Amino acid sequence: MPRSLSLAIRTTTTPIEMVPSIRAVIHRMDPDVPVADVRSLDDIVGRSVSTPRMATYVLVAFGLLSLSLAAVGTYAVMAYIVAQRTSEIGVRVALGARTADVVRLVLWQGVRPALAGRSRRPGAS
Repeated sequence: MPRSLSLAIRTTTTPIEMVPSIRAVIHRMDPDVPVADVRSLDDIVGRSVSTPRMATYVLVAFGLLSLSLAAVGTYAVMAYIVAQRTSEIGVRVALGARTADVVRLVLWQGVRPALAGRSRRPGAS
């Protein structure tokens, strides 16, 4: 004799409305069969995907956190590079460099090490 049985019923009404009728029919067939843990299919599916869904939310949260930390770190490095070269940038502007040229210079010097896949050595230009 099996330890547990499952019964799936398709209905046009809400599943909870059918529970008393189903219990009565089963009790008429065999009064010793208990009817317990009655759930809708939506509830069963919801419970089965809740753990993977939560893991996905946690992974997305950590991904967003790491992305924001990377963005803040990149901004800090670029701000540091610009702060070190403020006088050089001032001389370039005084000699007639356009804003777009200065921005291009700073961005290129920040992107070049990233494209090479290595970090810039301190003191190298």
